[in-house]
Amino acid sequence: MKNIIVLTVLASLSFAAKAQKMIAPYHITISYNKTSNIIFPYAIESVDRGSASVLAQKAKGVDNILQIKAGVQDFAATNLSVVTADGKFYSFLVDYADEPTALNISFTPDSMKATLEDKVIDEATFNNIVAGIKNTRSFLHRQTREQKILLGLQGIYLTHDVMCFRFKLHNHSHVAYTPDYIRFFIRDKKRGKRTAVQETELKPLYATSTQTVDGLQSDTPVFAFTPFTISSKQELVVQAGEKNGGRDLELHISHRKLLKAKILQY
Repeated sequence: MKNIIVLTVLASLSFAAKAQKMIAPYHITISYNKTSNIIFPYAIESVDRGSASVLAQKAKGVDNILQIKAGVQDFAATNLSVVTADGKFYSFLVDYADEPTALNISFTPDSMKATLEDKVIDEATFNNIVAGIKNTRSFLHRQTREQKILLGLQGIYLTHDVMCFRFKLHNHSHVAYTPDYIRFFIRDKKRGKRTAVQETELKPLYATSTQTVDGLQSDTPVFAFTPFTISSKQELVVQAGEKNGGRDLELHISHRKLLKAKILQY
């Protein structure tokens, strides 16, 4: 009888062990001075922080982006758990670092695996995409001007799970224009006088190098992002600043323009 009981217990333990599935956490680092963004394929339903040292909130106006940063410097290692609308559970092991290994973490819909370095495509593929875009006729005509410098949106293209923006930077003056930066923000359209500006910076996955635009010449920079949309109450703002100069531009792109994106065929 004792042997039967022992065998029954062992069988139960073996079945329980097989029924359990270990979920390995993703390891991420966060900083006190920088905000990290985790992009999920579905809306975030719940967030649990292992420590109050980790600050977490959903990006304003977006249900699937979690913004996290350190509330104190050099905190002890902790964890973060997220559940999304499709019922999936995500576990993270969180450490502090002055320079995080990745500021933008994206979970691709295909494999549900994290792309910690934002590498959806390789550089060679991106270069082929840029060549294809530059051989395609422009179809969008949103632009802004400042002191004889024109910044215009010429097209938005979808290919290889990325959304590419093609711009035209034209110098109508004889003074060379050297871009210091080209940045992208999602911003609320309307703000009260006493309300702080609500905006989220978007970091491109890839971008062509910014080059000096000589007098009466043009350049066509291309930027690639994880595909996204914005609400009707928001706009995409593109800012271009001149290095050692004052010719700064700001281009506003509506949610309707984003929906005009075309499949790139080349």
